[in-house]
Amino acid sequence: MIAAAKIKNLQEQIAHNDGAFADKELFVSFYNPLLRLAITQLKSRNQAEEAVSDVFIHIWEKRNRIYSITNMRWAESNFFKNDKTLYEYTLPLGFDYGGTLFFSQYSFPGLYPRGLKDRYADYWLQNRNHNLINHAYCVINPKKFKGYRKNFRRLTASDTYNGYNAFGTVTPTAALSALPYTPEFSTKALRDFYNDLGDKIWSEYGFTDAYNETQNWYAGSHLAINQGTIIVMIENYRSGLRWQLFMSFPEIKKRVAKTCIRKPLAGKMMVLRQTFI
Repeated sequence: MIAAAKIKNLQEQIAHNDGAFADKELFVSFYNPLLRLAITQLKSRNQAEEAVSDVFIHIWEKRNRIYSITNMRWAESNFFKNDKTLYEYTLPLGFDYGGTLFFSQYSFPGLYPRGLKDRYADYWLQNRNHNLINHAYCVINPKKFKGYRKNFRRLTASDTYNGYNAFGTVTPTAALSALPYTPEFSTKALRDFYNDLGDKIWSEYGFTDAYNETQNWYAGSHLAINQGTIIVMIENYRSGLRWQLFMSFPEIKKRVAKTCIRKPLAGKMMVLRQTFI
């Protein structure tokens, strides 16, 4: 990850010094991460390469304005808006069917989404419906992959038998990190992962990263980023502890107050646990 100070320095060089060197360094630093993201969304390497190249061309064409940007915002258009109904659930933001579950998994282990709203979305509704759409896709199983319907499973991009994608490969973290949003399905998935697949995906470190029953492939790896969200979101479901701690920081309260129309529900975090296992 590039430090903020370095990014600012590159920004200044590109804007004021006709910075061919800075633009090259920007390209080297960000091309591959942007390409990986584009491939997960477009599902075509050729289209992804074209899209990412267009981004850098646009940066170069607008380089004289770059340094004047002092208030960076993630939302500058309505491109990310959706509001379509998919499998009977409305998805406020994102691509159709929601794509991978990274947004609900990695953006909210600390940030409490219940009651969190801005002019774009209710983020509790966004996260729950994203997961419910993903779950419905697994139940319907249009591509007839083995193991989707039976075990109420969930999909997100991960390591798999042929690289990195979400096609036919199940990741335990996708269902288990959704426990606060879909406890009725996530608890069933947890039981089935453990009881049906056993030591194929379970070890002393917990569930392995992924598996693909269609290909008879089972990962032997445990990625910390996946293990982390499982643990944190189970505890958020049980007690709301991580949410309480994170939301208590003055810096977080200040930022939420500035960016949100409605803040997360005041007072003690709502404990979501009903009956756990």
